[in-house]
Amino acid sequence: MKKRFFYQLPLLMFLVSGSGCALAVVGGVGAGSAYVWEKGNLTTYIKAPLGAVYESALNSGNAFFKSVIGKKLTDHYGSLEGIMLAGGDEAHIYMERWTNTETRVTVRVGLYKNKKAETILRDIESRLGDQ
Repeated sequence: MKKRFFYQLPLLMFLVSGSGCALAVVGGVGAGSAYVWEKGNLTTYIKAPLGAVYESALNSGNAFFKSVIGKKLTDHYGSLEGIMLAGGDEAHIYMERWTNTETRVTVRVGLYKNKKAETILRDIESRLGDQ
């Protein structure tokens, strides 16, 4: 059990960018995902094609958003913007095709490091199993 824990434990790194802002990699040990906070955005890489992640994000948006104020999908990029049910903050979900089988997903809720961003990312990942 202990050995498995160390294999799944995400690498914790602190990188300092030229502007002095710090990044921290944090993640779910059991989920196998790592989340990165960068300038108020929470980012992860999901092992699923862009189209599937976009559909999952739309379903998550329907669950978390009072209203959708914008959505877009191209061959390489997807986005979803809405107003959160709880608190009325503006939320943005950006998706970028990283490879044919992996998508980079970035979520921002409100102005800076809102915990609801992690809830949305986890919901998107969980809905991929339902498809």
